Amino acid sequence: MKKMHSYPKVMNRGILPEGAEEGKGSFEEVVPLPSHIGVSKTINYRNVEVPRSPCTAKKDCRVPPRAAQRLSKDWTNNLVTIPKDIGTIFFAIAKILCPHDWLEDDVYQSVILEMDRDVNFSDQLIFEYHALSPLFDNIFADLSADALILSLSNIENTPFFRLLLGRTILYLYDDPVVWSGCGYEGVAGCTNEMPRDDIDDVDWLPDPQAARGQS
Repeated sequence: MKKMHSYPKVMNRGILPEGAEEGKGSFEEVVPLPSHIGVSKTINYRNVEVPRSPCTAKKDCRVPPRAAQRLSKDWTNNLVTIPKDIGTIFFAIAKILCPHDWLEDDVYQSVILEMDRDVNFSDQLIFEYHALSPLFDNIFADLSADALILSLSNIENTPFFRLLLGRTILYLYDDPVVWSGCGYEGVAGCTNEMPRDDIDDVDWLPDPQAARGQS
């Protein structure tokens, strides 16, 4: 499927085709079609370099810290609920679901460790993973990118896929490392040492502890 674009006013020159001038003409872009189970297709994407403006991102210091960054090659030793071999598969899938070539592997590994921390969720995820076996035996034997994309296209309507996709998005894009790379500094006023500015400043409500003491 093709889309026609005109660019009389282009805010980001990075989307213009090479050699094009702002304010003149139009260009075609080949866009992906919705996937179909069992259908193999080749999609041509326009080659666009999107500029990023990295910064320093911070969360409120009261938010529990994430799983350790700068993990070693033996990062699966930190898994408690998710078996190591399955954790390796989930890590490979996470990189396919949310691909960013500027992120290091340990950012994606941290995503799996965050899933592992949530015992109720990780138990459910492992259950749904094993539920794939009767229909898709040994589906993740090949962890190459092309093989994973084909495998995932065949299970995209399963509970396992929806669970893993949802938590991958949640934990990846809640990481200050990703925020930094995207140019998002976090909520204004956050530091590593003290709570965010203007927090707990509602002075027109009664103190909860004092109210309990009067009841």
